[in-house]
Amino acid sequence: MAVAMQFGASIDRIVTGRKLVRQQCINAAARKPSGVWQANSRVWNRHSTWLTSDFDKQSTWLRALHQDSQATNKSSESLQKPLVILIGWLGAKERHFNKYAELWQRMGHKTFGYQPPTNSIVLPPIGSAKAAEFIRDVQSFQSLHLHQPVIYHIFSNAGFLFFGTVLRAIAAADALPLSPSQQLTTSACSLQHNMLQPVKGLILDSAPCRLTPSISARGFTAAVLSKPAKSIQMQHPHLVSAARLLFTPVLKFPPIANRQDQIWQAWSNTAPLCPQLYLYSSADALIPPSAVQQFQELQKQRGVQVHSKMWIDSAHCEHYRIYPDEYVSQLERFVETCCR
Repeated sequence: MAVAMQFGASIDRIVTGRKLVRQQCINAAARKPSGVWQANSRVWNRHSTWLTSDFDKQSTWLRALHQDSQATNKSSESLQKPLVILIGWLGAKERHFNKYAELWQRMGHKTFGYQPPTNSIVLPPIGSAKAAEFIRDVQSFQSLHLHQPVIYHIFSNAGFLFFGTVLRAIAAADALPLSPSQQLTTSACSLQHNMLQPVKGLILDSAPCRLTPSISARGFTAAVLSKPAKSIQMQHPHLVSAARLLFTPVLKFPPIANRQDQIWQAWSNTAPLCPQLYLYSSADALIPPSAVQQFQELQKQRGVQVHSKMWIDSAHCEHYRIYPDEYVSQLERFVETCCR
């Protein structure tokens, strides 16, 4: 009952938050990137900056890992290595998510990481507000490294849905008329051009599939308990069943159902037509391989060059842990394809 009441209170925000969210998207498009991290950032070490959102300190954190701007004798090859922007999975722990940023760093890439808060995946107003913040912060990061290509490394359905929310926000902001003051502060190029034109590749690890009550129940229960999804049904059957009962009406609630459809449409209409790499497994307890393969076919129909690797026994978002050499090899070959 308490969970239902909390969810009901959150739903009330959907009705009242739409105008604010739309304006935030416009503001993110109009605001010039500052190029520096503000207010509540703190230096992690000489080569990195860590941002923690006051909105959700437990599950939202940003990290930009980049080489010292004072370094000398940079080769032209290193300057052209793509920036890598990582979007994490639901309930990802800091130390696990950081391994991927460190992996890309060892390969010579500058990285920026974002972990979507749990409520941004389900509640449209919060998702849109966080997408607007993400757009602003990514523009800031890119302003530090002008003219470099970008690759997105997206994890699980949470990353897929959040990036779809970002795509939707970009398209919506470009479609809205600008006031005279906004025209003066916005570059001649659209937000879609500024944000997506540099993107040369998309990597999807353990994604995507359509949300169902069963998948949502297993995923959210595993995230809340910090347990592997592959064993959550067996270890906590009653919790998963209760979560399924909760998600059955939630996913049918019109604002939430409509947002899910809009996210998938954004992937079809707004996502850049750059190469895509799918890393997935037939042993994934959350993402059926058939769903990943169906989405690949949809992207091929758009004219996207699709690459994929399916393992047979690695669990959800654990392919790198089980097959580190193969995983790195897939990334290296994909980067070469994107930079041709």
